[in-house]
Amino acid sequence: MKFDVFLGETRQNVIGEKIIETGLGKTRKLSYGSFEITITENSNEEKYRVNFPNGIKTRERIYLEFPRVQLNAVIPYNQGQFVPFDYDKELDDLPFDGQFASSSAYLPAMFLIGKDEGHAIIVEDYEDAGYNLIHDKVNKTNGFKLYLLPSLGEFKGSRTFKIKYFNRTARSIQGLLS
Repeated sequence: MKFDVFLGETRQNVIGEKIIETGLGKTRKLSYGSFEITITENSNEEKYRVNFPNGIKTRERIYLEFPRVQLNAVIPYNQGQFVPFDYDKELDDLPFDGQFASSSAYLPAMFLIGKDEGHAIIVEDYEDAGYNLIHDKVNKTNGFKLYLLPSLGEFKGSRTFKIKYFNRTARSIQGLLS
């Protein structure tokens, strides 16, 4: 899935890309200078790992913004909230700015669901992370933006999330969150 990356309000450009293909799938390593994003793809899943090899001292958030699509959204606000893509109202701001493990998001997952397809976005390292739903009532689309917060003014180590795909031809969606 295509996405844009921001450090604070500044769009980050890929300065290097390496692709490794194996029998298990394809891995893309995107370098953004002070951090990199590794994307491992297989037939029904993409796993994203944001790596900070040397650490970054900053108070800015890192945002990964995914495209808007004509799919209904289920966001993890409280116990879950359904947002149709054609909902004709603006959404209220989320408490705690959508931070996971707060009343804004009890579960570290959200979903984009349509009649024949869907995406489950599961954040594995949800501490110091959050989400925003990008709801465009004019163009009738939903998208999402994941953000990462620095811990004590610094990014280090790595953060991981995955996107699982499912479609109508799948026998069931059991195991979706495995």
